[in-house]
Amino acid sequence: MVWTFKCFANSWAMGFGRKAEVLEPEDLRKAVAEELVATAGKYAEDPAALYEEDSE
Repeated sequence: MVWTFKCFANSWAMGFGRKAEVLEPEDLRKAVAEELVATAGKYAEDPAALYEEDSE
């Protein structure tokens, strides 16, 4: 695996959890969103259901 700035930025941004939102660049925003959806899928059959329980 080649460690790139994009990999680092993704991990760094996700380290802030729900307190952060990646605004740009768009490809980083999309990568973080995809990773979060995949992670949420480990905790619920319907990841969208997690948002209904916690409105923060």
